[in-house]
Amino acid sequence: MLTNVLPFEILGIISTFISTDDILVCTTVCKAWNAPFKDTLWETVNIKTSERLKAICTVSHTEKNIYQANGNRVQTLSFRKMIRMNDSQLHTIQTYFQRVKNVHMPLGSLTKEDFGLTADWSLWKSLINLEIFMPALTLDNQKEELLNILSFLPCLKRLDLAQEYSYRVQPYTWETLESIHEYLSQLEHLRLHLFLHPIPTKDVLLIKDVIPATHMASAEFLGHNMDHEWLFYFAMKYPNIQTLNAKAIYKNQLEEYTQNDETIDTVPEVSQQFSRIKKVTLRQEVIQGLHYDAFWRLFHELVRSVKSLEYNLQLKDAVSGQQKDTVRDAICFRSETLEKLILRVKSRFSIPSILFTNLGICPRLVDLTMEVSNAAIEFDVLLDNCALLNKVRFRDQRIVLSSDPSKPVVHHGLQSIELYMSSIDADVFKYTSSRCWHLSKLRLQTVRVPVSIAPETGVFCIDMSYTHFDVLNLEGVKFDLLDDNDEYDEYDEDDDEYDLLQYEEYNVNLIAIERIHSKSKHASCTDSVVLFENVPPTTVDKRLWFHQYWEATINNEKKEARMLERQETRFAENYFKYFALNSGSTPCTYKSRFPGGLVKKPFWKEDLGRGYLLLRCGYVGNYIINESLFDHDIKLPWYAIFSL
Repeated sequence: MLTNVLPFEILGIISTFISTDDILVCTTVCKAWNAPFKDTLWETVNIKTSERLKAICTVSHTEKNIYQANGNRVQTLSFRKMIRMNDSQLHTIQTYFQRVKNVHMPLGSLTKEDFGLTADWSLWKSLINLEIFMPALTLDNQKEELLNILSFLPCLKRLDLAQEYSYRVQPYTWETLESIHEYLSQLEHLRLHLFLHPIPTKDVLLIKDVIPATHMASAEFLGHNMDHEWLFYFAMKYPNIQTLNAKAIYKNQLEEYTQNDETIDTVPEVSQQFSRIKKVTLRQEVIQGLHYDAFWRLFHELVRSVKSLEYNLQLKDAVSGQQKDTVRDAICFRSETLEKLILRVKSRFSIPSILFTNLGICPRLVDLTMEVSNAAIEFDVLLDNCALLNKVRFRDQRIVLSSDPSKPVVHHGLQSIELYMSSIDADVFKYTSSRCWHLSKLRLQTVRVPVSIAPETGVFCIDMSYTHFDVLNLEGVKFDLLDDNDEYDEYDEDDDEYDLLQYEEYNVNLIAIERIHSKSKHASCTDSVVLFENVPPTTVDKRLWFHQYWEATINNEKKEARMLERQETRFAENYFKYFALNSGSTPCTYKSRFPGGLVKKPFWKEDLGRGYLLLRCGYVGNYIINESLFDHDIKLPWYAIFSL
């Protein structure tokens, strides 16, 4: 086939795979090639400077400029932020580019001076995608201008609408959304960066009769503080929605919403709403002490097919005596379909240790992120409730085991654990290793681990013999040394006494890491019951010693880690061989300690009397301790490689 008779569509496809320079050359080959390649060349116009905007809008009475001649080829028109286009210039742009499908007008693209006087939005009636940042207009015409614009865009399928925030701007209501959908019957994706006013209780009955926007697939409301009335409205208006995002951004004064029994009574009638929803993102600000159970009861009824949920709750200004009930209701969640959960609850008060009892059973949950201030998590209950859990990330929490060790335990497929600014009971490590044979990633950052040193040997062993690590990262981990009768108490780093306490901390700063196997041998996980009496092989392949110390330089002060050298390793092993005799005669020439109970590098022997932490694992290759990378396969002298 001759190239000059190739179909127009084929030439258009070819043009998408070549550079702009080559497209220009192709437009000169022949008449048959000119149109399709020129269409590709003019498909997108980016107006990045005010100078280019003025050049485009310069009207010549003698001849057409290049934009007038080729404007009908343009499909996408994009403006740069803060270009400040006035209404007269906008009208010229609309006249030149009448067949445009996509328009992007971000922050500062439009000015409020003479807004709405000249522009003719009917010229863009074929528009499909509109991103527009409306200037802050007067109270009288802000909604009128918006609805006037949308009334000329019946083909619009995606709307991204934002407006300059001002205390003088009136909040938008559910009736405003009704008007938007009345004009945009084909709308599929809606993103509003506007403040939505709370729905009055008296309007709930009216909401039951709204006309559903059946084409809608996703909705995002930034600056909106979700409550159960709005959730009810969204359920009635968007029955086929797949993605819902509502985030409270503006720091508006929160109003105390009264419980509305009428709203809750309607739940059985709309239980099939949101039947297609897959992803929900919520960020709320709630006054502590309010009864928030109505929202969650409604949420559970309406959102039954969700696969991904991100929930951020900010609790503020508690009412005394009602704090715990508020949190208990706010974080209650269970789902048969949920696969990914991100839960963040921030508050000034301590949250009771009932989190996973209220989380409930989530049999399909795979990825879990929890940031709930001071909450205790029973890790074994979590694994029981979430049988398919693969990754967990915790921040600002305490990880413990439940008080029922006799219950039957089965293997679990958990592969990754990340802890940040949390504490974890030492027995959780052994339990996890024994149960989660596929665990390969462990990251601890600013984590506290309470330990109790054996008086005869000076060692506390964290036994993870079943675990073969691909990733092991210990950043700022503190092993708090406790007596047998001590109870581990958390303290707030914001307290005034923290600066003094951190110098008095009695931590174990010597760490020994040993592995059983020289090569990684990940176990195959089955559903059979774990037999804890099946002890893994006790032959040790290699053990390395490390010391955590305080490093002060001209520009920085921080916690460091190093591997003990040959003579230091021999000294440490001999010391702990006779720990019961040596513990009372440790040299005490260096009295001053630094934050975290650390000493400087040369005075590492001052930490011998505190004992050492032994981390035993099935396999580990490279790992990080306090930002320093170590290789467990480094060649060592004969005395550092031994068998037990």
